[in-house]
Amino acid sequence: MTNLRKLDLTRQSSTTVITTISTTATTTTTTTTSHSSSYEEIGLWISSLSSLRSLRLRSKDKMGRPSELIVKPFSGLEHLSQLYLLGSLHKSIDWYQMPPALKVLTLSVSQLDKDPMPTLSQLPSLIVLRLLASSYVGEEMCCPENGFPALQVLKLWKLEKLRVWTACGGSMQNLHTLDIRCCRELQEVPMTLLQIQTLENLILTNMPKSFVSGTRKRKKKHTKIVENE
Repeated sequence: MTNLRKLDLTRQSSTTVITTISTTATTTTTTTTSHSSSYEEIGLWISSLSSLRSLRLRSKDKMGRPSELIVKPFSGLEHLSQLYLLGSLHKSIDWYQMPPALKVLTLSVSQLDKDPMPTLSQLPSLIVLRLLASSYVGEEMCCPENGFPALQVLKLWKLEKLRVWTACGGSMQNLHTLDIRCCRELQEVPMTLLQIQTLENLILTNMPKSFVSGTRKRKKKHTKIVENE
């Protein structure tokens, strides 16, 4: 089991459903099992999976709604490159607790009240960042100077309280695609990001008309805007 490459785990109430995908040179085997395990036991088991590449963790209540997700530091999973977390995080995760090789990170319903950008900006290999529904519930967000050195794709979906977004010089200099959906309180995209030469795609879905028109006026000519209702 230590050679496991992909793990999909859903904890609902006191039951944990685990789907493992084992890959060899010639075959791929998918196995689904149910366990009654504590978060402590699950965390210790995951930390032993030294070959893990992809990890999806979900926490749901008896009604199937997202609930509190208790996670352990992932820094020991040196090969983990894709991480998906669904559920309320009882505390923020420091960047040094994240996998050093992380390339794709998705957070959903995390209910973070502290801006995650200063932490996540320090992940050197992060290429794709998805902050989905209520992953962050604060009103302000700031991307630090020279942060996110490898980031190419950023998705901000349904961050309903976000109003002010700022980005310091040198942040996200390799950004290619920016996807904003249902962030209706957001005032504007930071000018420092709109000036990035690599930014080719700007996808705006269910955003106020004033936001879309203002962004069109401020963007660079090479940046293509796709507007969706």
